[in-house]
Amino acid sequence: YEDSEQNLWLGSFINGMGKLDKRTGNCTYQHELIDKNGNSIQRVYDFAEDKDKRLWIATMGAGLFYYDLTKKQFVYSDTANTNVNAWICCLFYSNDNKLYVGSYDGVNCIDLETADFKNQKLFPSHLIHSIYEDKDGIIWIGSSEGLCKWDKTTGETTKFTTSHGLPSNTIYAIEESD
Repeated sequence: YEDSEQNLWLGSFINGMGKLDKRTGNCTYQHELIDKNGNSIQRVYDFAEDKDKRLWIATMGAGLFYYDLTKKQFVYSDTANTNVNAWICCLFYSNDNKLYVGSYDGVNCIDLETADFKNQKLFPSHLIHSIYEDKDGIIWIGSSEGLCKWDKTTGETTKFTTSHGLPSNTIYAIEESD
């Protein structure tokens, strides 16, 4: 993931989070990313940067963290992790300042405008692999249960599966074409 300061961040299954120096090709692992028990976090799956220069970090089993790009420090926010499953697969930051957190238990939509990080949950009990917002503001969610659609305006949800013509119910990535 490339942040707004052109830093290139890498997630790993056994080495946690790395920062790649594009000039030299060297990767520096971020050992300061530690869980509540003081252990280095090994599994980092995704990143998303918000308008306040917070690089949100999806971990597999340790919850949601962010790295403050201005202060150069890692933060675990208890309020942001309220009702969020600790097994996070993907993140998506929308232009209306919401962070979508895809986990082993659906999607949490966290409103970053509120100081208490109020959130809502979508598609509980679904393993979420990807989240995408199309040009019309519709949120598309790739899950182990099919392709899910959420219209933020109406609140309507729809799920598409093999019974609707998909070749599989497992959707790993979503991309919009012209």
